[in-house]
Amino acid sequence: MFTEQLENKAFNKRNAACALRHFKRYVDGVFTIVETRKEEPFLECLNSLFLNCISFTIEKETRNQLLFLEALVIGSPGRLKTTVCREPTLSDRYLHFASHHPPSVMAGIIRGIVDRVVSICRVPWSRTQAH
Repeated sequence: MFTEQLENKAFNKRNAACALRHFKRYVDGVFTIVETRKEEPFLECLNSLFLNCISFTIEKETRNQLLFLEALVIGSPGRLKTTVCREPTLSDRYLHFASHHPPSVMAGIIRGIVDRVVSICRVPWSRTQAH
């Protein structure tokens, strides 16, 4: 609800300071593409909307790459590519196959991992890297 309210307040036609080229949100994460050298005015615009309520920060791309949620977004001319990003804290520990959980739970874990790779990866080569 909050991010919807933020969008309505920040991105109306009268608020030129918050103009941007691309905007995606997921729960509490926001991914935007802002024109070069307009990052700070954009951040100031967002932080002025809900004073004493929330404070936004910026993470800038490095070598045309940026982490967003569980994806690595790679900028290329005219489009964005995505691939799965393995968090440094990921332990690769799931339920032991010999545990006393129903087979549907085991299958659900596998299905979730596969669905994550298929939904995040936009280019075929990145699916092979998701091992």
